[in-house]
Amino acid sequence: MDQSARLLIREEEVLDVLNIVRQLTTRKREKKKQTPIERWFERAASTLLTHSIAILVALFCLVAMSWIFQKDALRDALYVTSVLLGGLELAIAFIGVGGAIPFFHRLRKAPFDPLLSSVSEASHLDLPSVNELVQHDREVVSFVLAHYAHERLAFEKRGGMLAGALEKVGLFPALAAFFGVAATVWDHTEFPFARALVFVIPAFYCMNFWALSLMQNMDRTIAMLEYSLQVIDNKA
Repeated sequence: MDQSARLLIREEEVLDVLNIVRQLTTRKREKKKQTPIERWFERAASTLLTHSIAILVALFCLVAMSWIFQKDALRDALYVTSVLLGGLELAIAFIGVGGAIPFFHRLRKAPFDPLLSSVSEASHLDLPSVNELVQHDREVVSFVLAHYAHERLAFEKRGGMLAGALEKVGLFPALAAFFGVAATVWDHTEFPFARALVFVIPAFYCMNFWALSLMQNMDRTIAMLEYSLQVIDNKA
């Protein structure tokens, strides 16, 4: 009876662990020193991504309106919006490559410095939260980890259903495959809406690329939860 009472998971303890997990997941790193060109690439990529999402929403609205009203003017606007969205997606891809050039330059001069600096900073930021986690019961931490890992997997699957597993294919191979499909679809004028919808695919690729950073933060939190469980087991 005592053992059953001890293993009972209380909601208050779960909420405490969830607050720690929220801190681990959402904590912000200090802004690293950047050169003017790096800041320009970062601002440009953020601005283009925001505009591409807005244009994607407009594209869906135009598709619906064109389907309902069957107006040539709406179809023309649909094609123009599709081409504009495609141009923004290409610009985001090339800016992403250009923004990585300064990083690779630093990597060439000091190969391990970015890795070690990242580990040092992450350890400093995560240590207080981990010290709080190891003070809780193993069953509570394990319970939260099970739910968190499930949500992480579901988040990845939702993105994969929209545009495939981008980390397994790569952004540029995926875009190359898209252009091959787009060239084929564009020749079939009997499906006018396909010309517009074909640009939705790389838009989801770009959104998946952006979501990778979110999943990396979730993976780090899962690693810290698993480490905390190991520490709790060693203390037992």
